[in-house]
Amino acid sequence: CTRDPRLADPSIDKGLLVSVNSATPRRLRVGVINIMNANIITDGPLFTCTFTIAGGATPGDKALTNTPSASSPGATSVPVTGTGATITVLP
Repeated sequence: CTRDPRLADPSIDKGLLVSVNSATPRRLRVGVINIMNANIITDGPLFTCTFTIAGGATPGDKALTNTPSASSPGATSVPVTGTGATITVLP
């Protein structure tokens, strides 16, 4: 995955933590974080990811869900929204 270029701006200054756990191989976790600052992330895209489709994948739409969460500098939950997406596997 690649962070959106605006996150590199010194006024935001965030990086990405990307992981796939072997216990849940179909789950991609992406964190947008900088533990050295509490700069606010403004509205807009955060990152893009490129996926490789397995050779034996069945054709059709594959839903990608998004479960966003965020916290304040004091570690309290703050409201955020996000959208899912679809990958279409062609025959």
